[in-house]
Amino acid sequence: AAVGKMEPVEQQPLLGGKQKVNNGLTNTGRLCGGLMDDYSRRLPYCVSDYSDALTRKTISGLLFMFFATFASTVSLGELAKKQTFNRVGVNEYLTQQSTCGMAHALIGGQPLSVLRPTGPITVFVQMLSNYADELNVDFYAWFAWVGIFVGFFLIMTAITDGSRFIGLLTRFLHDLYATFVCTIYIEDGISRVIGMFTEKRMIHGEPVDPHAQVLEGLVQLCLFFLVVLVALSFNGVVSSKIFTPAIRELITDYALFLAVAIAIVTSYTKNIDTSLKHYNVSLERIELPTSFGPTCEHYIYNSSHHSHHGKTECSIAAISKDAPRSWFVGHKMLELPGAVIFYAFLMAIPIYALFFIDQNLSNLLTQTPCRGLAKGAYYHSGMLFIGICNAVFPMFGMPFVTASLPHSPQFARSLSTLNSDGSVKKVYENRVAPFFMFALQGLPLLFPRLLEVVPEGVISGTLTFVGLAGILSHNQFVERCYLCFCDSREWPKDRDYSNVKPSRLRLFTLIQFLTWALFWTFKEAPLIGISFPLVIVLVVPFRFKVLGSMFTDAELDCLDSVDKEVAAALASPTTYDDANIQ
Repeated sequence: AAVGKMEPVEQQPLLGGKQKVNNGLTNTGRLCGGLMDDYSRRLPYCVSDYSDALTRKTISGLLFMFFATFASTVSLGELAKKQTFNRVGVNEYLTQQSTCGMAHALIGGQPLSVLRPTGPITVFVQMLSNYADELNVDFYAWFAWVGIFVGFFLIMTAITDGSRFIGLLTRFLHDLYATFVCTIYIEDGISRVIGMFTEKRMIHGEPVDPHAQVLEGLVQLCLFFLVVLVALSFNGVVSSKIFTPAIRELITDYALFLAVAIAIVTSYTKNIDTSLKHYNVSLERIELPTSFGPTCEHYIYNSSHHSHHGKTECSIAAISKDAPRSWFVGHKMLELPGAVIFYAFLMAIPIYALFFIDQNLSNLLTQTPCRGLAKGAYYHSGMLFIGICNAVFPMFGMPFVTASLPHSPQFARSLSTLNSDGSVKKVYENRVAPFFMFALQGLPLLFPRLLEVVPEGVISGTLTFVGLAGILSHNQFVERCYLCFCDSREWPKDRDYSNVKPSRLRLFTLIQFLTWALFWTFKEAPLIGISFPLVIVLVVPFRFKVLGSMFTDAELDCLDSVDKEVAAALASPTTYDDANIQ
């Protein structure tokens, strides 16, 4: 009940003695109050934000997050290119992620927040492309208007301290949404592997022999499992008893990097190469754009020109060889009729709802006290930043961007040193690691051959590992799903939910599981998918009204309580020792 009651907090200077640190979710009661509060609290750390980068954690952290996000971004860019008929692709995704990420790393309130185009964003880009064809309007002008309205809503949220309402969310939605996002990555990785067997592959315009495709698919499948198993094993070394603590931590820091490197080297072994050449087929690897520029190189909108799919194609052959598509397309916005602009306003509402949840919940799970961040929590500055990005970059034909789960919490963990019990000892919060991580995202656009050695199976394995690592980290919903099939006498005794009757715990978990399934149903439904974010928002009143009547307050305190330290942080200022702040 305490969660969601957010009173203004008196700011105190970071001097000697015990310090009261604002949790970032207070209501200042004035326009831009939260924004000014964010930057005034971050200002004292402007030097340490760079000096704290002088550690090996900076290298290991940025490499981990580079591979974790690059694989997903390339995959989503390829999917968007296919679904939007070349209107938006890998170039736009990598350019958007690299540019926004580097800027946010330098001026954002919370630089460890990983901003990127996510899976749900790709779904919205596809829907907006389809709606542009159904409305018979220019896609880029239509897309730019939606971005203007989405950006406006986000900026208004930032200047009115609207992010504070994320404190109303309980662990029911925290764990539920995190699980939903992580399973998207797992499903994406697995479906890519399956597609290697089922989708017809072409080489030089000729179909690949089915037997050769099966052989290649088996090799990719082995590389997929190699990445997943090695990365998970190395990631768990830190909690084992082998080697010294320093070596265990070093292996865990480079778990994903080592797994990817081992798989790439394995893919070049002589036996694999010889076997594939026998069938005149090679191992499929990442294909990046050969030049830096818009995916849709030539584009003139013509309502009378449609492809055989009934869509307006964006390609050199179908449109024009004389009209190269410039990056800036915002000049076309005024050509749309008022009714279409109003429709863009309506379309922006569910997208804004998703970004409100995604951005704030990613920051909330990254900045909880159990993560060990000592420089405070920041929400409003990040909301303002993505508002500006989402208003401006669609005018260049680029996708939306928001904070990403599970990457943001994972990035904070990759920069952490741990105690022997697994708790966070220190986080090396700095701006250098995120800046160079995002800079690496854009490097392949200039030098595409740098990463064309990576097989598709490695990309799929990386996606699946990121999802599994996110689910297995501090997710009570997944833990309770497992316990539902265990003898209640064997349940851990140090958990709050151990004080609830087993039948009540199983009922609560079943409801949570059905809600997760509902999320997936709306996500996959072609006609109602646009309303998916509103379903997430409706979970909040469902939790308080429906579950509040089905379970007693005592049961909900045990089943749906966030960690005690997190609840305290949301309800009031958090007290830290000087040593933790410095």
